[in-house]
Amino acid sequence: MKKIGYTLLALTLMAIGTLFSSCHDNIYEMISKEVALESNGITGDIRSIVPFKNNLYLTNGFLYKKTGLSSTETRQYNKQWAKISTNGIDCDMIIYIASDETYLYALTADYEENENDGENVEASHALYCSSDGSSWEKVDTSAFTSLKMRKIFDNQVQSYTTGTGVNTDSGRKAYLRIEDSGTYELNGTGAPTPKSSTGYCIAANFNGTDYFNSSYALAANDHFLYWASNGSTLYWGTDTASATGSVDLDDGSIYSISVTGDHLLLGTSSGIKRVAIDSNTGVPSSSTEDFSGDNNAESLLTNRIYLTYVLDQSEPEASSDEYAWMTIHYSITSSSLSFDEIGLYSFYPGRGTWNRDGTADDSSDGN
Repeated sequence: MKKIGYTLLALTLMAIGTLFSSCHDNIYEMISKEVALESNGITGDIRSIVPFKNNLYLTNGFLYKKTGLSSTETRQYNKQWAKISTNGIDCDMIIYIASDETYLYALTADYEENENDGENVEASHALYCSSDGSSWEKVDTSAFTSLKMRKIFDNQVQSYTTGTGVNTDSGRKAYLRIEDSGTYELNGTGAPTPKSSTGYCIAANFNGTDYFNSSYALAANDHFLYWASNGSTLYWGTDTASATGSVDLDDGSIYSISVTGDHLLLGTSSGIKRVAIDSNTGVPSSSTEDFSGDNNAESLLTNRIYLTYVLDQSEPEASSDEYAWMTIHYSITSSSLSFDEIGLYSFYPGRGTWNRDGTADDSSDGN
């Protein structure tokens, strides 16, 4: 009995030692990738990041702008965004932006207090457009009830040119979702024109044709369209109506997809992820993989990522500027995040790590 007891004890200690060693290695690796958070990060709900006239724009209720040149060219990391004035827009908040070849669009909301519960609720929506990113005019939306204008988005057509920056190429189009009435194409200040009887949330252009998805995750490269529908399964094909293939990545519900030259960058319910794609066929791998080198994505961006954006989609993952919006699902009191950790994050190749991204002053407030 003593011999058996000693043998069991020895085996147990060996197992505990192996487990501790394995966990220690993982913990040490995560700690080694931690970085101090930058100050002046843009907080709040970053619902849209779009290129326009060789610049980038985003909204968190306010409107921000930065150069569309990559950090590889500017050699500047963080604090490049500037809050800009919105001449002609009269509203409480800009909730979405989108762009086509000619115009930058802003969907706005005004709020009023709900007398029953004391909370502010959306009272009306309005749609504006700008040809220069600073002066705005109203779009003719007289055919719609304002509160049924739910979202604007575009087909993501863009490219990057050294010395010029990101370009909204020919063929870039913007759309408006009308609740219960479908999807409409935007045409500057003119009345939007019907596109589909279905109310979509996102579009992507594949081989010159725009395809749509009713969830928020859709992107395209030269090989395929890639999308998800309220779960961890990634689909791909040449038409969103019928998938060529699919894989359950089992790594959180997929909320956002951005393409790079060799990976898909995924925003999920459990943080930011990446999955390799075959350079010849475009077919994704069967599982997500760790970020390489000192990239701290998995130790920093661990909560819900509803938005991802890649500046130069032809470059390999981590070779171009990348952006993500991290937030929480329920109340701030039930989350491990503080309010200062909610908002915009960026990866710049020259820095090699993710961090908060914002302005040079203290104007990065959200709503």
